[in-house]
Amino acid sequence: AYTCKETAVVLPAFIAFETWLEQRRPQVTILTGLSILRGCLGQILIALCYLVARSFWLRIAGNATSDLVPISGFTHIGLVLQTFGRAIQIAFLPLTQKGQHGLVSLNAQGALQISSIYALTGAIALLVIVVLAVWARRRLPLLTWGCLIFLVSWLPTSNVVPTHLSCDLFERFLFLPSLGLALALLAIIPKVTVDRRIYRFAVLLLFPLLGFGAWRSYARSLDYADPHRYWVHEIRVNPLSAVAPVGLLSSRTSALPLTSALALLDQCHQNATARRQTAEAVRCAFDAAVYVADYSADLDKPTRTSAIEFFRTVTEDRPTVAALGSPIVTIRVD
Repeated sequence: AYTCKETAVVLPAFIAFETWLEQRRPQVTILTGLSILRGCLGQILIALCYLVARSFWLRIAGNATSDLVPISGFTHIGLVLQTFGRAIQIAFLPLTQKGQHGLVSLNAQGALQISSIYALTGAIALLVIVVLAVWARRRLPLLTWGCLIFLVSWLPTSNVVPTHLSCDLFERFLFLPSLGLALALLAIIPKVTVDRRIYRFAVLLLFPLLGFGAWRSYARSLDYADPHRYWVHEIRVNPLSAVAPVGLLSSRTSALPLTSALALLDQCHQNATARRQTAEAVRCAFDAAVYVADYSADLDKPTRTSAIEFFRTVTEDRPTVAALGSPIVTIRVD
């Protein structure tokens, strides 16, 4: 599992849960915890070996925000809380579904900007979940396990170890945490539906919730069924994304006119430059040079070749975007 997907590092939590089930679901106490720890010790050792190996050969360091100022101190805490706030919003109120949630935002000095609303939401939600897990460990141990699995499954993509991605969160990051939510609901529902009136209200409430979820799932599946529709939707909800314009361009079944193609690549370049995403900005400029070479028959072959070779060189060297501004504009205009 670890060699297939990095989020498999949370596997020991599920082994611990299975061990707890085998012990006939006792109260979550220190003695129970020690017993469970013995049951999943082998899996924990495998996970630790995986993390050590990965720290040498596959470090978590995407190139999307590699030019940002170092994330540390209160900014790092704010980033973690903001990421959790967005996870809570997507889990409980998935109104705006998109490929990238929380695009990186920088101030004039190039420092990471944190959304105070999402950070506050994350802080409150984290406090509530921890308090709920502690309170329920003897009364509703299944609820405690649901809270723990939700938090542990979210941890690899929580930015506790900064992922250096171009956004805080992707929807797929909540696949595993959703299992924890399901366990928590499974623990709560029988307790709150003992009263017949509450039971009827819960059943009535279930229908509009199911209807809403079915509608959102169907609408989202239509986006994924058609690549062009997906990227049109992504640009609409994420106009500052550097990925969406290139995705829309590549999803076309027929070639775009040169001016339209360059407009999308220019949008990609500007969005990436604004976020200090050097590799993405240079790649868009390189793609623009390729389009110029393919569409402009009036350019002689040596000129086209030199333009493409220039962008290939700067892509490999990965200099700063600021140093590339002037030659990018010159070659694209020519």
